[in-house]
Amino acid sequence: MAIKQYVIALQQAFAPGEQMFDAATIVSLHTEAFKASEKADKLNRQGGYSPRNAGFAAIAHDGNLTKGECYPDILKQYLADKYDADAIHAMKGVLDPYWLSDKPVTEEMTGWALEDLNISLADLRVRYQDRAQAELDAAQAKRICNAERTARIAAVCNELVTERSEFTYTFPAVAGVQAGRSYYAAQVPYGALVNLFTFDDEEAVPAHLRAQRVLNERRAEDIGVYVTENPHDYVLPAITASVSSEMSFEAVAVTGAASRIGLLHIPMDATLLINDGQHRRRGIEHAIAKRPALRDETITVSSVRSRCSPTSTASRSSRLRQSMRCMRPTRSVQRMGALGHGRPARHRDAHRRREFDCPG
Repeated sequence: MAIKQYVIALQQAFAPGEQMFDAATIVSLHTEAFKASEKADKLNRQGGYSPRNAGFAAIAHDGNLTKGECYPDILKQYLADKYDADAIHAMKGVLDPYWLSDKPVTEEMTGWALEDLNISLADLRVRYQDRAQAELDAAQAKRICNAERTARIAAVCNELVTERSEFTYTFPAVAGVQAGRSYYAAQVPYGALVNLFTFDDEEAVPAHLRAQRVLNERRAEDIGVYVTENPHDYVLPAITASVSSEMSFEAVAVTGAASRIGLLHIPMDATLLINDGQHRRRGIEHAIAKRPALRDETITVSSVRSRCSPTSTASRSSRLRQSMRCMRPTRSVQRMGALGHGRPARHRDAHRRREFDCPG
């Protein structure tokens, strides 16, 4: 039979807006325990009752009790159980003053508890010491079990971190979802970008993956010049890449981040293929060749797991480039800094229009 929740009058009690209730009267019925507790607390506040002399209490019972009826036996059992619980609580404070928190149970607190229970310390020991000690032992055993479990979990976490550091590349990242698929905006240092991320015309990429147009070296060189000549105010848009193997994301605890900030682990044997941004990647390679200090600067790389078969990768990359071309403002890059330093203004503008109206 389902347990039901009730509020019962512990004594002849009155609350403003309510009738006078005799002791053991069922005041209200509830479907949830917390609602019964809220109702009892509200009635106690309205009637001016204290925790030591409560007028109402929430109870659970497996029978069908009627509102307004009195149940003396149920009240008697509730009061007996509450007395035992309060006595065991007091005895725990005698046996271990720090059992509840870092602040100890003081002698004065114990004295007030015995006064409310109307029992001597000697009688408390005789009647409740064994039960209190058993509960303290059980709590200690639970703490030890939890500590051991926490230690085992920490050991596994450390082992995973060690394995990932040995067999994966790791970057700080933000996780997101697009089209029902997870993607990760990782902060990748320029040095790692050049060494790890490939594009279609490199020898490391199989022929069936060479989906993009042939790299325009002049365009890449101009991006490198733009970066090196504007080291304090250059801006490079994010790069989009697909990863051939399953990535793992290790969230870190940040309030309000909903587990979306953390570390992205990419297997070392994965192919990291740039779908959009190969000119930026090659331009960065030119830039760090001239200014090695740039290796530690970062660019955002939006990475997604490639689930395509080798035969469909090319068409997917083509569709992605077309989407990027439609979404990108046509002259967003030509406004970057002073890329055309050294050319007359009109020739510089013409050069920018020619070189940067297509994605790279």
